[in-house]
Amino acid sequence: MKLKGKELLIIDDDPDLRAILRKILENTGMVIKEVGTIEDSFKIIAERIPHIIFLDMHLNGESGLDFLRSREKSPLLQKIPTIMLSVETQKPLVGTALKLGVTDYIIKPLQRSGAFKSSCFKKLSGSLKVFT
Repeated sequence: MKLKGKELLIIDDDPDLRAILRKILENTGMVIKEVGTIEDSFKIIAERIPHIIFLDMHLNGESGLDFLRSREKSPLLQKIPTIMLSVETQKPLVGTALKLGVTDYIIKPLQRSGAFKSSCFKKLSGSLKVFT
């Protein structure tokens, strides 16, 4: 699956993490948009539906699970592959995210290593195959 030209939305309140993801993914040719709040994410989505979303579990005063519950109201948004980013490894929390439609789950902290990049690209490509 070619990533070039695909649109990625990063929803994370940590600008440093967004910068790391952007750096990791900048050579894919993807169009990368980033926001720090759920409210801002829906503004971006209203303008143009992304091909894939990277979603933080814990946003400042919000939860990525709140985003997932909100998107359940829209059949179109439910189809967007969403990769959850989190330090959480507790099975109940991960299970809830998966039940709410998360396509995949990446444990933080993110690494800039080649292995992480390879894994990230595989997850992106695999998720996009489901969507397109």
